[in-house]
Amino acid sequence: DGGIDYVKDVVINDCLGIAEELDQGMQNLVDTYKCEWKEAVENPEIRARYTHFVNSEEQDDTIEFVSLREQKMPKAWV
Repeated sequence: DGGIDYVKDVVINDCLGIAEELDQGMQNLVDTYKCEWKEAVENPEIRARYTHFVNSEEQDDTIEFVSLREQKMPKAWV
């Protein structure tokens, strides 16, 4: 039972008859996908949750950034 030949039969020949169901599930995932980070950047209410300090309006002036692949990221603590 099983083995690589069975896997090929399932994937290529759809011997279990589940390809359509899997395709529908994948299409649903693609159609309903939502990037949570994009939403956080675009939605001021969500973006407001991301502050330096939870209990203060102050910002952390000690944080430094470095460039990585044309994006900025926090500098590692030493």
